[in-house]
Amino acid sequence: MRIEAAPSSDLPLGQSLSLKIKDLDILLVRTEAGLFAIEDTCPHASQSLAQGRIESTTLACKHHGVQIDLRDGSLTRDMGFLYLEPAKVFSVNESDGMIFVDLP
Repeated sequence: MRIEAAPSSDLPLGQSLSLKIKDLDILLVRTEAGLFAIEDTCPHASQSLAQGRIESTTLACKHHGVQIDLRDGSLTRDMGFLYLEPAKVFSVNESDGMIFVDLP
């Protein structure tokens, strides 16, 4: 299901935007590598990822440093926490000044 998430102008380069869409916490992230949508919940401690450090295609949780690949949700650095599940990612695109997220 394609959902209109936010105006493109609400998400400048190098920033993230936390949204609640259809009972899901979604984090939109814009980097030089592209536009990404990920579940706004750290796989380690269920904290919001909104204040995390953004670098190219990764996002580091501010709470414990777990790093997530924004392209597929895989953990690029798990900080030694074993058996963490990948973060959920969503297809995202931009059209006519709006950002759209595809939800299940």
